[in-house]
Amino acid sequence: MASEAQWLFITDKYSLVEYLDNAIVVARFNQNELMRELIEIRCKMLEAKSYDDVLAILDSLLKLNEKVIDDRLGEVLGGLIEQISFYKDSRIDYKGKADKAKS
Repeated sequence: MASEAQWLFITDKYSLVEYLDNAIVVARFNQNELMRELIEIRCKMLEAKSYDDVLAILDSLLKLNEKVIDDRLGEVLGGLIEQISFYKDSRIDYKGKADKAKS
């Protein structure tokens, strides 16, 4: 049986995959040349086994976001980047609090 933390990760991961699905649909009609990269990032997201794996995808998204010229695609990717950045910030805060508790 999966623990609560595992279920939380799974729901977060598939929420992020949903963002990517939306980005792929928008790219299909507005910026087709980015579809391949978006699909590759989606595959990496599906393969992610931990939040560390998800955080590793952030660099790819930031590089891809520099190529975006379509406003709608920019909004979708911006939301995805914001969500992953939130996970990163939460993780840093948690580690800092855990280190203080150990001291």
